[in-house]
Amino acid sequence: MGRKTGERSVCPRISPDSVPPTSAPHFFVYTYTDGGGTVHKFNVDFSTIATVCGFNTGPRTGYATDGSGYYLDATSPSNPIVKSPSGDVISATRTDSNGNYVSAIVVNSTETDFKDTNGRVTLKTIKISNTQKQYQILDQAGSYSNVIANATYASFNVKTHFACAGVTEYTATGIFLVTTLALPNGQSYSFTYEPTPGFSGYVTGRIKALHRRP
Repeated sequence: MGRKTGERSVCPRISPDSVPPTSAPHFFVYTYTDGGGTVHKFNVDFSTIATVCGFNTGPRTGYATDGSGYYLDATSPSNPIVKSPSGDVISATRTDSNGNYVSAIVVNSTETDFKDTNGRVTLKTIKISNTQKQYQILDQAGSYSNVIANATYASFNVKTHFACAGVTEYTATGIFLVTTLALPNGQSYSFTYEPTPGFSGYVTGRIKALHRRP
């Protein structure tokens, strides 16, 4: 490309009111923790407004980096929405394709309640420890004393091994998976998980066997 010589390049005068700002709110490290305790990370990193430094203001959407299929929409940065692989909308409220929703209400550090479309708290999950949870359901008398299950969890190292072109493998350590589920009628279920081929000490996350007692 040619260039004339003997001329000066002059920048237009910029009034103080039009100077881009030097800082802006920065949103990044978005994660979603599913019901099984697995953390899904999103590579979404942006500033809310353009600055003199030229920081990115988008994109504000993207899929989880682990290939799980979860999708983040952070168009509203402080109130992001996550969609499950099946298309359910997950936020403070989870909505199915028919418009019915369940809202998760964090009561305290050990209890989360779930409110349905009619405003009823139909399920309570109570964390007894890192390896044990209790599930209570609303009965016809309006009581939550009816325990539907006690779940025991154990920590696993999880690694998928699909070995398929274009499929991103998932790897994580310290993932809590349910190992036993005890019901009020005295029955219980125990779960074992499929070892990951070629990776000692890892499981794929798929159930290998389910046993019922008695």
